[in-house]
Amino acid sequence: MPEAPIAEAVPEAPIAEAVPEAPIAEAVPEAPKAEAAEEPELTPEEELRRLIADQAADQARGDVGLTDVEPGLDNILNLPEFQSAIADASDAFARLQNIESPKNIAGTPGGEPATSGWSGDKIGATEQAGVEGAEAGHETAPHPFDPPDAEGMYENSHSERQKAAGTSDQIFASSKVMCPTCQDWFSQRAGLEAMPQFIGDPSGVHVFMPNGSHSLIPHPSGAETMFRR
Repeated sequence: MPEAPIAEAVPEAPIAEAVPEAPIAEAVPEAPKAEAAEEPELTPEEELRRLIADQAADQARGDVGLTDVEPGLDNILNLPEFQSAIADASDAFARLQNIESPKNIAGTPGGEPATSGWSGDKIGATEQAGVEGAEAGHETAPHPFDPPDAEGMYENSHSERQKAAGTSDQIFASSKVMCPTCQDWFSQRAGLEAMPQFIGDPSGVHVFMPNGSHSLIPHPSGAETMFRR
């Protein structure tokens, strides 16, 4: 019986040569970050002078923190009752005395003036301003001059808020340009009480409407509107 043919051996496939791995790039060390220089602690007098300078710079740039006025508001402001309130706020500003004081002075038509701060009998109005602001939706910011465990005390002691707290008054005056935090406080107050607020200051008469709009009207009383130090 013939032998079966022997199958030829199949040549093995050549073994692929190992591809050398790419060298791992060495990590480049990060450049050391420059440490932020600590701002030197200011005295109350220096802090006040800086605040005044910042307000003056804002006014020079035309930045008074105004929100857009909705169409039709000009017509509302021309109503007799609004014109009367604007004039009263301007007159209250013109009658403020001792405006050279480093502390802001606030007043109302025919009322006694108030200065910023929370010492003595001012503490009640300051705390009430904080309560009413929180109720209206205003959020205070911490300040270096706040007492321990009393965040917002410095801000709430602003004299405009002291004159408004605990009252239903709508017309006020401030010897210095309203700071942005007080502008927000009165804007929130207008919304909560559903009544416009009128505040005369060196830049004009601020009108805060319940709908959140805010406009600045030139002084109709001819009051001195230069920035007051």
